[in-house]
Amino acid sequence: MSVKREMPDYDDPLALQAHAAVGRLVDSNQADDRKMIRLVRERPLLYARNNMPVASYYTQVKLLWQEVADEMGWSVADVRRKWSHVRNSYSRHLRNEIHGARTGKGRMVSRWYLADELNFLKEHMATDMSVSTTV
Repeated sequence: MSVKREMPDYDDPLALQAHAAVGRLVDSNQADDRKMIRLVRERPLLYARNNMPVASYYTQVKLLWQEVADEMGWSVADVRRKWSHVRNSYSRHLRNEIHGARTGKGRMVSRWYLADELNFLKEHMATDMSVSTTV
């Protein structure tokens, strides 16, 4: 059984661009990444665990993501996807730092360019980043 994919209207450049962008990260540069990180850092509810009532929490978070998206000129989905990517990359960076990740030639992996900007997340991330040693 095959799934029929809807093809874009090749005469409409916006439709073609939207079709091509499905599932990809929004194009950004280092300045955009740093700006997004700053905007998220200014809104702790987006990254810090708290004891706020659930209904109130989700309403607040939705508004905060919209603020960040408006500032960036991106959609909320793009901002959240990009933030997830950046946060996950930072988590990998921390694991590599903790476990002394090395390149294939034995050299230490260099410091990630956004590591300093994301240091505020350390206290909000899982502290146990150990590797399982079960045989």
